Amino acid sequence: MDGSHVVLLYSVAPTDIIGAPIKRLIGFQRVFIKSRKTVQVRFDLNGCKSFSIIDKDANELLPAGEHLVVVGDGYEKISTKISFQFTNIN
Repeated sequence: MDGSHVVLLYSVAPTDIIGAPIKRLIGFQRVFIKSRKTVQVRFDLNGCKSFSIIDKDANELLPAGEHLVVVGDGYEKISTKISFQFTNIN
């Protein structure tokens, strides 16, 4: 059956970050899909904004470590990992 669907994209902060939200909505798109067809959905993300968290003092932080990108919110969700590493350059 033809129909429209909202594709939800979430980021999940590294698991060892105390006080981080469970997940954060970083993008969404409504798409129309014909019966028995597929569509490709593209999200353009800003790494600093999409994977940051807000701490208890309202500071925006980008935690180092392994973040998770999750497409969908239900039974058929898919995910992949992305890592941020920072080095001190003197």
